[in-house]
Amino acid sequence: MNIHLMSAFFIFIFGTSCRTRLFQDQKTRISTIARDGNVYETRLLNGRLVVRNPKEVKVLTGVSASEKLISQKLAQNLVRSQFEYSRGYFSLKTGTPFYENEPTVSSIRAINTKEVEITYDLNFSLVMDPDLAKEFNGKEIYLPKYADNEGLVSFYTKYSAGDCGTDLSNSDSDIEAAQRYFYFFVPREACIIWKEGVSKNAGLVSVKIEIDTKSSGQAKSTKSPEYERIWSDGLFKALVFVSNIGPSEEPVNSDLPPPDAGVSAANMFYRRMKLKYPDAKVTIKGSNPNIKGKEAFAPANQEARFEWSEGDRKFDIVLLFPKSYGVPTEIDDPDFVKSFRKHSENADLISFSGHANFGDSLKVFGDYAEIKPDHWRLFYVNSCWSVGYLLEGLLDKEKKQLMSRVEEKNPGVPWSRDLDLVVNGSSSNMFKAPANMMALIIHLIEGKKTYVEILNSLTSEAAPIVLGETDNGK
Repeated sequence: MNIHLMSAFFIFIFGTSCRTRLFQDQKTRISTIARDGNVYETRLLNGRLVVRNPKEVKVLTGVSASEKLISQKLAQNLVRSQFEYSRGYFSLKTGTPFYENEPTVSSIRAINTKEVEITYDLNFSLVMDPDLAKEFNGKEIYLPKYADNEGLVSFYTKYSAGDCGTDLSNSDSDIEAAQRYFYFFVPREACIIWKEGVSKNAGLVSVKIEIDTKSSGQAKSTKSPEYERIWSDGLFKALVFVSNIGPSEEPVNSDLPPPDAGVSAANMFYRRMKLKYPDAKVTIKGSNPNIKGKEAFAPANQEARFEWSEGDRKFDIVLLFPKSYGVPTEIDDPDFVKSFRKHSENADLISFSGHANFGDSLKVFGDYAEIKPDHWRLFYVNSCWSVGYLLEGLLDKEKKQLMSRVEEKNPGVPWSRDLDLVVNGSSSNMFKAPANMMALIIHLIEGKKTYVEILNSLTSEAAPIVLGETDNGK
């Protein structure tokens, strides 16, 4: 089973109830705006997968009402696991798929005592250039037939070299590599998967992609951030979180500390803030709080706070840099968690730049962000494919996802009323992060530009997308 779904599987096995209404109750789409293409309503038709894991087979073949409910939820999770492998096909055409609804499971059928077949359709959104969308409409693609470890290892072993994707032979095991391979699978024209297809490989299934090329709202969208709500309390507050990311792959200025792309991004943002707002009061917390001028902020320090006023308006920008590599927790970085909770409560903008860690980094928002009722905010999640990692876990309340926590603070109200997100549909670049973070701060302070204009101002190859804006201004 795909590693990203294992926790959800055990929740289902032991009968924990799950939140299932996040998108289904909404009357409008959650996204119509993307920078690198239009957002189209899309369907994956005739989906099919086979389950062989004995525990999963037992769950899927349950006959009581409660067992059937659990079976349906497990089937939907397995479908989403298979769907992850579609990304590589779309990325070849600079496309980004993301789903807003649960898959529609058509049937769960026992093939024999050891195998169960799931058939389904899946509605999702697709960001793609209009001409390429017309070309891609009706295309047949190939996905792994089996969602268990044996099936994924077989798929990875056959399609993980040359023109099919990235070889992950440096992984600890074939199973580990196979469970992560959905992220690295990019079947180019010369990949053997196109020559073999289903007829020559029993481990594949074919599905058809249907794109409603008339459904995009991109050209008509005039949606903006909720500028009036930002200034309802007379304060603009932003929380900027930059994490360690690993050695830089591009040259950095000689006066920056040793090469970590996250360190460089934090330092560059700090300097841009000093130049843009020279009259701001700057407060530093960390091991070297007395830095001045253009000296580096990170990694010696963990917090820099910029405060100033203009007339009756106040401004408060906080930069946080965790001590640890990866996902900061209350155990390994309690000071960071304390500061994140404190400054997130009244923040109008919360920005994160760093590794997605296959979605684990985004748990910081769900676990530690303080959510106030009736308080609008914008999250900028600048990590690789953050749109997928945010959306794929939304329906599980136990994961404390950001959107479900916003809904808990506002019962009966869709999360999109109080929350917008700018997320990435592709791989991000940390060297572009400081400019993008500054751009969002300036746009929100000035309060003039639409989301289309804001996305066009970002200097990134990460295919940024806006989520949650469709009900703004209502």
